[in-house]
Amino acid sequence: MYSPLFHLFCVVLAILPFSKAIMRFEVGVITLNPYLLGVLALFPFALLGLLRRPWMYGIRATDVCIAMLGTTYLASTLQSPNVLDSGFLAFHALFIPALSYFLIKSFVTTEAEYQKAMGLFVASITVFSPIVVASFFIQGQRPTVFTIHSIGIATLAVFVLIHLCVSGKAKSMLGYLALMAVLAGFLVTLSRVYMLLLVIAPAIYWQIRKGRGLTIFVATFLVTLLVTLFLAASSEMFLWDDVNEEEARTVTRLVDLDFWKRALYARTLDYADGLANFKEHLYFGVGLYKGEVVITRHNFHIEWLEYGGLVGHALYTAVILFHVGSGARWARRDRLLAGNMLALLLIIGNSFTNGLMHGTMPYVAFIVMGFSEARITILSRAQRRRRHVQPTPFLFAQLEQKPP
Repeated sequence: MYSPLFHLFCVVLAILPFSKAIMRFEVGVITLNPYLLGVLALFPFALLGLLRRPWMYGIRATDVCIAMLGTTYLASTLQSPNVLDSGFLAFHALFIPALSYFLIKSFVTTEAEYQKAMGLFVASITVFSPIVVASFFIQGQRPTVFTIHSIGIATLAVFVLIHLCVSGKAKSMLGYLALMAVLAGFLVTLSRVYMLLLVIAPAIYWQIRKGRGLTIFVATFLVTLLVTLFLAASSEMFLWDDVNEEEARTVTRLVDLDFWKRALYARTLDYADGLANFKEHLYFGVGLYKGEVVITRHNFHIEWLEYGGLVGHALYTAVILFHVGSGARWARRDRLLAGNMLALLLIIGNSFTNGLMHGTMPYVAFIVMGFSEARITILSRAQRRRRHVQPTPFLFAQLEQKPP
């Protein structure tokens, strides 16, 4: 039997795509909605559960790094020239996403709970997808639905597409229909980087299943950092001809090279500006703020360096690498965990050109990590239970297998 609190948690998680359409209101400078209220309301109960049964939570290095990251951004927020604006952005970019991660690890402690929570979350995004498709035809361009922009919609869809494929649910009629609905919603977002990443996703997935997840993430961070620095110093290479702004949100953006060059050129200038601010605040960054032209930098390295300095960049990197490191060996035997790691890698890959600290992206990234961490704890406890069972001839064969 599931507890009432667990049912409430599942409802809160599933309401994420629709939360801003149901009810929004202002409290000071903070905009609240049912998802935010639900996360804040459930936090004390999750904290109480952690204090009573810490072994069910599975505290690891990732949790410590997230706490340190939050402390760093609290310090930079308090030192910001505009504390209210910086605090508002940090609330949505880090605080609520981190609490979402904490709630998933706290409430999802068994295989049945994992399947229930994940199933409802996937179902909610599946229901959301036909609305996205309808909005595309109504708006005649990349859709914005319930204030969720197209990149945020694509981020939700990518996670679900991967889950439906790796879990085997797409093989059933209902799962296949869900896959088609979410795929249609994804395609109308016209998300170029995600489309490219999905092409190579199967090859990455099998490398993760071979236990090479940490190696892939480390290589991704190193390569994207070097390319970021190169782009910031080479904006002249991407000068572009004038393009029609009305077509920038249509299918033309996928096939016209001028749109690709325009996107790269704008980003190189943005990267250079962000690095200039980073050099003036080397260690702890400037804190989160809204720029005059863009809300955030369209590159996760630039975001982490400018907003959090060297310390913030190191802690964000540590959060993800410790998380992947703790799950890499389990991903060799568990396809659901491997799928979650693949989804996180694709989100990071897309954030190389679109950023990670704005919109829906940080929510989805921390939700994915929360599900993965919960699954690692479930798998670890299951293995410990097996080791305490009196061996039989069959169990001897199981225990003699190479550990994950």
